[in-house]
Parts: sequence; structure tokens; C-alpha cells
Amino acid sequence: MTNCVVKIDLVASKAFATQHEDNNPTVRAQVLKKLLDVSKNRFPASDQVFPSGSFYKAEGDAVIFVIRHASVALRACIEFMQEWYGFVKQNLPECRIIIDRGTLDEVTVPGGSDFTGRVFENINVMEKEVDSGQIYLTQEVINNCDSTMANFVLYRRWKDRKLTLYKADFLDPRTVEDSRLVHALFVAHPQAEQARERVFELFLSEYLLEKNKLKKYSDLKKWADERGYSLPPQTELSRVARSSKFFDAQVDETSMSITLSDQGQSAIQSATQEYDESKTSCIETVREAVVTETRSGEAVKGCNFSTLIEEYLSAVFSEIRLMAN
Repeated sequence: MTNCVVKIDLVASKAFATQHEDNNPTVRAQVLKKLLDVSKNRFPASDQVFPSGSFYKAEGDAVIFVIRHASVALRACIEFMQEWYGFVKQNLPECRIIIDRGTLDEVTVPGGSDFTGRVFENINVMEKEVDSGQIYLTQEVINNCDSTMANFVLYRRWKDRKLTLYKADFLDPRTVEDSRLVHALFVAHPQAEQARERVFELFLSEYLLEKNKLKKYSDLKKWADERGYSLPPQTELSRVARSSKFFDAQVDETSMSITLSDQGQSAIQSATQEYDESKTSCIETVREAVVTETRSGEAVKGCNFSTLIEEYLSAVFSEIRLMAN
């Protein structure tokens, strides 16, 4: 039978345990339990062991699920990675995910039965070459899932195994943290439907706000890799920069000079002001509603409404997109 195998692996968990075991001898077991609890909450039928359900096994510092439908597997992985980021912010280890699809054969082993297949061998090979905080999936998975759920960026090929691995770019809280730039380039921009180019403008704008000028594509690539951003080839990025009102770009085959244009700086400043005013208004509206409902000002003391509202809205809109897919 053909299924998707999903392996979620804790990254550098041994080093994490070594660092914290003196103060908390059971910290590794606690982290593994948290991984199991969070992942089982995201994968359907995980209360039962495969083939009756989707849970296959916990193995070392990893947990493995088997899902029949590729789209269901990818959706569960996206939801898990979005939720797990909250624990990464609390200094738990990061995770990485690999998904492959193939035939599983049931074999008899002492004490019962188990499953074998080339898909497990593939994952063992691929996991040695991938980064943390990402979802990776093979061409076979992409061919059988809803391609609107994420963008897929070629990562590596293994010719000897006839494997092609991609990285999934999804709505990931690990990426852009400046919501004002998102507002300027997606909400306030009149051509927001050209989302792919807006993403590249977003990354380039964020870089220029930090560095002021881009002189070498390699500098941007290094900066983007550190943040987990995926960039287009240099020729496409140059075309986007030249055609965008946000940038002053002088680019040819031998040199590059890109800065924020006066119009781009003005647009970002205007959008920043609009965003900040809307944010303040939203926080006050929620605060007043809580006080009115509870009839007590004590109910809002110590509440970080900014973080609470942003996380709530991110979760809602992420769920809407996934349900639409």
C-alpha cells in the first residue's frame, strides 16, 4: 500500500539535554513528551497506531506518522511547525520534517508485525543533509498533494536514488517578523494579487531597512539564508527591483546597486503609521470589550494584548487558508 511517511525530528536535542540536565535531569524526556503531544494533536487519527491510525512510532528523538493522503500530511506538518515555533521561542529545540511517499510492506517480526519500504531508507539518507526549522518533501509527495498549500523550492537531488527533495515555503512565523512591512507590501499595495513578487519586495525591503544598500547578491543570499527566506535567481530579483516603485536599482551583468527609493520610503512610513494607528485602535477596542464584559479593570491587568491579538489573528487566517485549500 502507498502512503506518506512523515518524520519529525528534534534538532540538537542531545546538546540541549546536556546543557540543561544538571538543573533538570528529566529535561530530555519532557521535551520528547512535548513533541509527541503537540504532533499527535495535529495529525488525524493519531490516537491509534498505524495501520488503524496514523501514529507509527516514536524513535529516538523523532516521531513518525504514516498518512495516506499527501495533502493531509502536508497540512498537518504546516500546522505542527506553526505551533512548535511557540515552543522554540521558549528555548526548546527546533524541529525539522521530511515527508516521502511510497509503498509499505508489512513484515512479521518477533512479537507482532512491522512495516518496511524504500521510503524509510530515503528519509534516513535525506535527513543528514537538511536544515532545522523546515519542512522537506520529495517530488512524489508534491505530485500527489494540493500544490496551493505552499510554494516548493528545489533543495537537492540524489541521482543514485532517483530522489528530488524540495523545501516547503508556507505561512511560517519563523520568517518575517516586521508586520508593518507586510502591511506596506501586501495590504496597502494596489497590486497585492501579484503575491510572489510582493514577497521578494518584502525580503529586499527588510534587507535595505537594515543595511541601506545592496551591492552584491551574495550578501542578500547569506542574509536570507540566515532567516530561512527563499530567494529567486539574481536575474529575477534584479527584474523585480528595477520594475518596483519601492527601489532605485542600477543593475547590470557586472555590478549591482539597490536602495529604497524616496517613494518606497514614503510608502513604508505611511503604511507604518496606518498600521500602528490600526493596531492601537484594535488593542483599545479589545481592552474595552473585556472590561465591559467582566465589569472589572482587573481583568486586563498584565495582559499583552498586542501579542495576544497578533497570534490569534495569525492562527485564524492560517486556518482559513488551510480550510480553503
